Amino acid sequence: MNNLYILILAGGSGTRLWPWSREELPKQFLSLAGEESLFQQTVRRMTKIAQPSNLYIVASDQCSALLRHQMKTVVKFGHDPIIREPMAKNTCPAIALGLAYLLKSGADPEDLIFVSPSDPHSKRRRGL
Repeated sequence: MNNLYILILAGGSGTRLWPWSREELPKQFLSLAGEESLFQQTVRRMTKIAQPSNLYIVASDQCSALLRHQMKTVVKFGHDPIIREPMAKNTCPAIALGLAYLLKSGADPEDLIFVSPSDPHSKRRRGL
């Protein structure tokens, strides 16, 4: 059976929802839809489909402290889940970095990888 890995892309410059979202606090770390931030909600959703040991976050060093702070309120990790981007280069390079990291760390090329942004909002509708 193949393993399922989750890559959460948590980059972002904080420019899309200015003035609420800023470089020091990009929108994925804001609580825009409930008490938890969009990032925390994403981590919570992803741990419903994969083990925390198979969950990784691709982000810049700038976000590391904020990521750690917000992660510890959602789930306990037995590993360092942050894959640090040496520089922000958008979505495709972030995914490639995450995949290279997983392969180097022992993932099988046949394993399944689910890539998610860190800031989607999902609301369940009644009756659907």
